[in-house]
Amino acid sequence: MDSPASHNQRQNGTTQSHALLLFGFLPLNWALFAVVVIGFATYYYYRRPKGIPPGPNGVPVLGYTPFLGQKPAEKVLELSKQYGNVFSIYLGSQLTVILNDYDAIKTAYNDYSDIFVDRKPGFAHRALNGASNGPINGGPDLRVRGLTMTNGDQWRTMRRFALTTLRNLGMGKSRLQERILEEIDFFCETLRSKKMKPVEPDNLMIACIANIMFAVCFDKRFDHSNPQFKSIVDFLIIALPTLSNIGALQLFPWLRLIPGKFQKFWATFRREVTQLRSIFAEELAIHEKKYKEEHGDVRDYVDAFYDQQQKEGEQGSTPNYFDDDELLVEISNFFGAGAETTATTITWAYYFIVRHPDVQKKMQEEIDMKVGRGRHVTTEDKAKLTYVEAVCSEVARMGSVVPLGIGRSTTEDVQMNGYTIPKGTYIMPNLWFIHHDPKHWGPDANEFKPERFLDSEGRVLNPPSFMPFSIGKRHCPGESLARMEVFLFVTNVLQNFNLRLEEGYTLKPPEDYINGLTTRPPRFDVIFEPRD
Repeated sequence: MDSPASHNQRQNGTTQSHALLLFGFLPLNWALFAVVVIGFATYYYYRRPKGIPPGPNGVPVLGYTPFLGQKPAEKVLELSKQYGNVFSIYLGSQLTVILNDYDAIKTAYNDYSDIFVDRKPGFAHRALNGASNGPINGGPDLRVRGLTMTNGDQWRTMRRFALTTLRNLGMGKSRLQERILEEIDFFCETLRSKKMKPVEPDNLMIACIANIMFAVCFDKRFDHSNPQFKSIVDFLIIALPTLSNIGALQLFPWLRLIPGKFQKFWATFRREVTQLRSIFAEELAIHEKKYKEEHGDVRDYVDAFYDQQQKEGEQGSTPNYFDDDELLVEISNFFGAGAETTATTITWAYYFIVRHPDVQKKMQEEIDMKVGRGRHVTTEDKAKLTYVEAVCSEVARMGSVVPLGIGRSTTEDVQMNGYTIPKGTYIMPNLWFIHHDPKHWGPDANEFKPERFLDSEGRVLNPPSFMPFSIGKRHCPGESLARMEVFLFVTNVLQNFNLRLEEGYTLKPPEDYINGLTTRPPRFDVIFEPRD
């Protein structure tokens, strides 16, 4: 196998040879000039900063982007066999370090948590998380908002507020749980109305989780036929998965100016985001009026935000991050990041349950024995439904819904694992491989085996290499809500239905997952057969 140095030399020579052929028809002086320019450009591009982790060069301008393929997590795993578990690539001109090992992620996100903590919002992120008069509409306000892509004091302030508010709203307590169970009842009634016809569960699941997000944010539930609600669900079902296409615009914003695929995509993206924000803005206007007229106890996230906004104004806080655009972006983030990922995890659960009838039977036996079928399963039952808990964890491990995490960037130069990682380097953890690494999960790491999350006495385990919500200071603030939703939807549906495939239907293997904004199971239809 060639060393990285000899590989680079051969690749550079090939690039210059192609340049000579390309300009062979030009006068000699112009041809030599072109070769010199391309030679210098190539040298500059391939001149990697001293001390950074090794890795493939890719091609000028595009970097390694064209070679990542449809399943980037598997591609970077392949590269790690040549370059090691910490290596670097260029995404366009952006230096990117891949962490393909549990120890490397732990070192970066826990031991150097104050350095590996920033986000690096690019053009697309600024458009999605900017103000209403910002990049999406060509306005002057370029400040990024929301929890997803902000940094520094702004991020710390808003994250602290979000965590406190979500906790005070009662993650696992009766009020929010009642709203979730109400949506589960609707889900079950819809399944019964199908009269055992095969159902593709993911779209209906997204709608249910979106309604729960409305309960969290607005203390409100929509009828599923409501036109505004359907517009939001359509965005989550149709527009959101296509956001994987926006990666090219993130790296090369100028593509949106060239007639063709990306110009059309950008126009559609702007239109959909603007429509989504207008719906949320209308809901916020209604909510604000009600808040001012009837304000009492905090009922939801928006109430809590308005309370804090008023306090910040009275105190003359500087800077004051609690403006109306911040709230609008945060609500959009909750729906965009929270609804789709949770709905996809639950869909993975139904996929694995129907794929493993023995697991389904064991789960139902535990539910019947320890809860019965005369009432809802609630979060208070979680401690005694240990096998069900193990199944939910195994679903999250095998599904790895966010396979490469949400990238971070370094706040300063740092020495790690013998390498120098410069300030502003984009950091990408391969969570998909961490969850499939035989070193941590054994030779059967690619098999669905819930028992791996139980000890010899049947108690639930939480191995350190299990990190579906990431780790460190940037771990997902909605983890408690997501776990609660998954547990309740899985248990209450299994309490009421047997899941089975139509006779003769072939279920595709999990290796055929669909990679987009999240990793989704292969498309499948399932029959929900009532147990009563």
